[in-house]
Amino acid sequence: MITLIVCILVAKYSSKKTLEKLDPVVTTISILFYGYSLVKFLVFDENAGYIYYPGVYINVVSSILCSTLLYVIVKKSVIGKKFGYEQLENEDEESTTTENTDSENEEDKKEEDEARLPLFQHIWLIAKICGKQWRFYTVSYVLLLVVCGLTLMDPWLYGTMINVIVQQHKFTEVALSIAYLYGLWVIISFVSAAKSFAMGIAQNRTSCQVRIALFNALLKQEIAFFDTNKTGQLMSRITHDSGSISESLPKNFETATKSIVTVCGTVPIMLYLSWRLTTIAFISFPLFWLSTKYYGLFTEKLSEIETNTTARSNETVQEVFSAIRTVRSFAAEKMEMNNYKGKTDECYKIGRKSVLFKSIFDVIWSMCWIVMGFAVFTYGAYLADTGRMSSKTILSFIFYHYNLINTLNSFSNMFTDLMKTIGSSRKVISLLHRAPLIDLEQGNLEPEISGEIAFEEVDFSYPTRKNTDVLKGLNLVFEPGKTTALVGHSGNGKTTIVSLIQHYYEPKNGRISIDGVPVQNIRHEYYHKKIALVAQEPTLFSGTIRDNILYGMEEATEDDMLRVSKLANVDPFVSKLEKGYDTLCGEKGVQMSGGQKQRIAIARALIRDPSVLILDEATSALDTESEAEVQEALNRCATDRTVIVIAHRLSTVRKADRIAVVQKGQIVEIGTHDELIKNSDGAYYKLVSKQADLS
Repeated sequence: MITLIVCILVAKYSSKKTLEKLDPVVTTISILFYGYSLVKFLVFDENAGYIYYPGVYINVVSSILCSTLLYVIVKKSVIGKKFGYEQLENEDEESTTTENTDSENEEDKKEEDEARLPLFQHIWLIAKICGKQWRFYTVSYVLLLVVCGLTLMDPWLYGTMINVIVQQHKFTEVALSIAYLYGLWVIISFVSAAKSFAMGIAQNRTSCQVRIALFNALLKQEIAFFDTNKTGQLMSRITHDSGSISESLPKNFETATKSIVTVCGTVPIMLYLSWRLTTIAFISFPLFWLSTKYYGLFTEKLSEIETNTTARSNETVQEVFSAIRTVRSFAAEKMEMNNYKGKTDECYKIGRKSVLFKSIFDVIWSMCWIVMGFAVFTYGAYLADTGRMSSKTILSFIFYHYNLINTLNSFSNMFTDLMKTIGSSRKVISLLHRAPLIDLEQGNLEPEISGEIAFEEVDFSYPTRKNTDVLKGLNLVFEPGKTTALVGHSGNGKTTIVSLIQHYYEPKNGRISIDGVPVQNIRHEYYHKKIALVAQEPTLFSGTIRDNILYGMEEATEDDMLRVSKLANVDPFVSKLEKGYDTLCGEKGVQMSGGQKQRIAIARALIRDPSVLILDEATSALDTESEAEVQEALNRCATDRTVIVIAHRLSTVRKADRIAVVQKGQIVEIGTHDELIKNSDGAYYKLVSKQADLS
């Protein structure tokens, strides 16, 4: 009690740094107090009559309470949170931040910090995800309880069987005891098989459910999210990390349930058989709990770092394979191999550290139970020698004690595995619950669109470069049914204007509207059927030409596809292919030439019958012949539509109804080619003159 009062005063008036140094000492003292209290109780029992004094119980219970309060009070003072979990989380985050400096910026880290959940809230969210398959899990856990109940009979039957054999009873009694034991095992095996089947079905269904939910959550994120998160890392979250939720948590919950039921059933039986031996067995429990807890917290931290490192190595593989032609053309195979080897070496070092600490933990665990087993055997022999226990009771107790050790060992492994699951699933849970900055479900209007697009005092900077304004007070109107060309040097904001029209980003200030309706108020699917983009380097999917043209237009017919294919000059080259429109394009369209990809992309845009057609340097990367074919297709498509053209070759936009010169995020000139070329001091004149000189 005096020690407790002293520690309370120290905890109250000492600095946090001092308390952190005293933490191991206080923990050790608490464990010693607890063990001493139980040993003292057994010593009192050896003196006849003392065990019946109420003061003995008060003394022992108060000692145990004081040791527990000592630990809790000092821990709370050191960390500021009960049992110190949150502090270790912060240390974990700092470590992860250090590891990921090269791959995540400060904004990402801040967002991750805000999304990070406390331990039990995190577990609850995972449980809610798994709970959607509650029918299968319920069947599994009911069968588990049956198995646990049957398993509790094991040690008793073991003890009975051995006692019958040792005491040399009749063969019929021996055979009967053996039959009871093996009959029990047969029943347990059938029930366990049914339980495993139900659990396996539940886990597989949960795994599919999590992957689909995560993929859906990622699809709804704003484009800026994909600017800052690498594709390979996101793929790793879906294919690797999401599995930890469906596989680990149900298994861990099953182990926890089994352990709790077994402990709740075993301990009363042990107390019934011998409360003295049970007291000896309980002495090491605090050491078991603390070692398991701290090793589990360490495992969580290491698992999160390992998950992020694995994601970075997967990102390297994805990036190299997607750009394999560039790698081959620069003979960079060895360089990329060394780069990937470096990433996998990081994973190995983390895994090595994990194995090292696991080995240390196993040694601590084994020594703890070896000492306790020795104490139980020795004290049991002493009790038998003094006539206070029979040989049958000692045998049964030893089997129950062994069963308890195995159960606690399973619980320890479960807790460690659970913390590893928490570490690897944090990013998945964060992504599942991340609210996109641009809500695709926000708009619900479907107005008639003629194609007038207005920028009013628009300021914009990319989320990755918030301090750099790309557009500054931009005012611009794209007139309906006319062609407007955006020209200017690279990096002045032309493509940014198109990205804002596509609603990839939200402006910092100002308003963007189409026919007077703010773009964010229009239903997402409807809006993107009315506005179509043909990019400089169009992306084709690995399906057929037909699949690519009909992409996102399930209601379109074969006649619609053929009509736009002829309009976009796709039909002439497709008709020469052996499989026609069923020809595979290859990943990202690698089986198609540049001109063919552009014409397929134009057909894909036209099948929507858009009111606004955006051409982002659609012919700049083509040879003369391909450019002529694509340009012919574009000229056909421009009729009765608002067309926005971005071009570096000014010769391709001379016939535009209006030409807007973009310079440093602002419109510095606007008019027809003939109007602008007259101003020899104007920006457009200088651009034309410069290209004329170069040609």
